[in-house]
Amino acid sequence: MAIVSGTDLRVYISGAAVAYATTSNLTLDAEITELAPDSVGAASFRRIEPRRMAGQIVTNALYGPADNYDFADLFDAWTNGTEVEVVFRTSTSGEWTYEASGYVTNLSLTATVEENASATATFTLNGEIVKGTY
Repeated sequence: MAIVSGTDLRVYISGAAVAYATTSNLTLDAEITELAPDSVGAASFRRIEPRRMAGQIVTNALYGPADNYDFADLFDAWTNGTEVEVVFRTSTSGEWTYEASGYVTNLSLTATVEENASATATFTLNGEIVKGTY
């Protein structure tokens, strides 16, 4: 398998790529619990165990109307508290995907003078995060 180009790795919502996306990020976390030492009174190394897994997907995109998922659609999902199916994948058949349901928990629109306007959306994932293939 070759190195994947960031141009090809995108965030998809309900099967449509987020319009004009320029960067995307998948972050996976595990809350940990510290376990009791093996023996009382003796020096020991810390032991931990993962308890709950969580994830976020963040995508940045140029701002503008589009036929596929654009800022207006992201705004509607945020305003209505709609749970959406989010997939982080390439467009190449047979390659891996990371899929989950999630909510838009942060949405921002940035306009800098003499530059393209951009938007950022954060999806906080809800439930199991599944690794599959496209």
